[in-house]
Amino acid sequence: PDRWSMAAVLMITRACRTRERFLPANEIQPLVDQGLLSDQEVDVLRDVPAHQLAQVLWCWNLRLMLECVFHHEKHCGDAWITMAEMQKQCAEARNGVQLISTMLDTQLPYAYVHVILLIVNTNNLVASLQAAFIF
Repeated sequence: PDRWSMAAVLMITRACRTRERFLPANEIQPLVDQGLLSDQEVDVLRDVPAHQLAQVLWCWNLRLMLECVFHHEKHCGDAWITMAEMQKQCAEARNGVQLISTMLDTQLPYAYVHVILLIVNTNNLVASLQAAFIF
């Protein structure tokens, strides 16, 4: 459902703000208060590391869609085509969440940081000289 998709986005932001392996209860409780997660779902998610919570929610979305297709298979002949498209969307979302986690956990190379610092300082120098000549 949409609530799991929204909860996944909020789980990413909460995981980015914490340095702990697991999210504390005060980070998850607002999702319950907003109706995005039930108490039973929170109990299942309690043992999942913080940066994997959003991935779990996207897997739940995919499982729910698969059950819907199985349940309505008799009523719609092209359900498997729709399921393939939905599966692709869920896989892309889960991969996006994994990419965000990878980017956040990967340290930038030391030389790269120096190049960025050089570019910013050069930009500031040029901008200040340009402003000095205008005035």
